[in-house]
Amino acid sequence: MKTTGLRQSGTGLHPIADDEVNDASGRRVVLRKGVGVRTSDLRLCEAANRILLGLEHPNIAPATHVERDDVGRLVLRYAADDAAPLSERLNPSLAVHVLTEVCAALDAAHGLGVIHGALTPGAIRVGEDSERPTVCVADFGLGHLFGSKSLLEDRASWLPYSPEKQLGLEPTPAEDVYLLGTIGYAMLAGRPLFEAPTRRQTLRQHAIESPVDVLNGNLDCDRWLAELLARCLRKEPDDRYPSPADVAAALRAETKRPVLPPRRTLAPPKVGPPPA
Repeated sequence: MKTTGLRQSGTGLHPIADDEVNDASGRRVVLRKGVGVRTSDLRLCEAANRILLGLEHPNIAPATHVERDDVGRLVLRYAADDAAPLSERLNPSLAVHVLTEVCAALDAAHGLGVIHGALTPGAIRVGEDSERPTVCVADFGLGHLFGSKSLLEDRASWLPYSPEKQLGLEPTPAEDVYLLGTIGYAMLAGRPLFEAPTRRQTLRQHAIESPVDVLNGNLDCDRWLAELLARCLRKEPDDRYPSPADVAAALRAETKRPVLPPRRTLAPPKVGPPPA
């Protein structure tokens, strides 16, 4: 199943995570101290995850509680699981499976008005099955935290930054389609889409530079898959696939995978206070 590790590992694949603990009581992710978390940020993250808790989607791992610790860091608590963050280069067949499952998660979230905007390898949790592992997407509600300019230099290559995010535009499903393209590239190439010494240079590459490896067919995969990723990665949102569901449809057309189940729309559930 796995060939080589993605460059960096552990929290290095998660641009704003400082610590992660996964034990019998659940999974706890603590964001980096440099990430400024205002009360409004906390509420946005809390609201997104409350909505998704009611969906009970097999490909979505919503935070059960969102809080700040004593030094102001954002802490997300999740149910315990046996999965691990995406941290390996994958063969094309397995990469297609993971992409299709991530599409299902994003499409369901978009149906409830939740845009991810923070999709990184660290946000995708993959089970142990070597052929068709379970795949869950976490880190919903964090997309608005990536505007800080005082951090991330050491992990800039994994920034989930679409061209339009740099312009300060409102998030749309097309932003998540771009991030899907970056994930697909990372799984096949074993490295980030763009790598540069500084955060500013990395963001500039996302804004104006073409992904040469994808466009030149240098990825270790069939041409159709490289072309699919290239469309996801187009700079203009209107030139990409309109939604993750359309990406999934394109994947199914080439691989004859089962059709995604229809979206379910539920009212946001009531969520109790975080544990003491």
